[in-house]
Amino acid sequence: MTLRLASSTVLVALFSLAGTAVLAEEPPKKIDAKDIKVEIKDAELTLNGQKVTLPCDTESVEKVFGKPSRSVYLGNTALVWDDVGISAYQDRDSKKIISLSFALRESNAVQAPEKTFQGKVLVDGSNVTADTKVPELVGTKKGKPFVQSDIVEQLWSIKHDGGVKVSLSAANKKGDGIALVEYSFSKR
Repeated sequence: MTLRLASSTVLVALFSLAGTAVLAEEPPKKIDAKDIKVEIKDAELTLNGQKVTLPCDTESVEKVFGKPSRSVYLGNTALVWDDVGISAYQDRDSKKIISLSFALRESNAVQAPEKTFQGKVLVDGSNVTADTKVPELVGTKKGKPFVQSDIVEQLWSIKHDGGVKVSLSAANKKGDGIALVEYSFSKR
């Protein structure tokens, strides 16, 4: 009798554990990297049709891309979605996301995604790819123009009212090809 009671207790315990594990685990959100559409129009950001206003909670971005692959602490925390070529920075104090970056070219930076962004990026109606030449983009896109930095010659930016900035990190100072598109918010 003791043996029978012990084996039933073990079975009940196993079913309880299995049931708990299934209920507690939510399958990770899978998104096809090629299906991601990023639109930046003036100071507004849309990810797959959902408007995102920075700073925002991490959950707002996770609704679109799922949980990040990893995080890297660099003064602020960088959240990285390796499979889709996206990274985000969290504010040190509030933990809200203050920038989103889309890697169009590979980088050796520790916070860089393992893969490049394969979706579509539109800035003020113009398609931006790794092969886009910034001077040509400046001449064809609508809205405010990109301005080349005096300090970092590969950086081209548009500063909007309200602390929003859209930046392109070019492959070189002539703007031949885009390595990274960043949408960010700063209180300054």
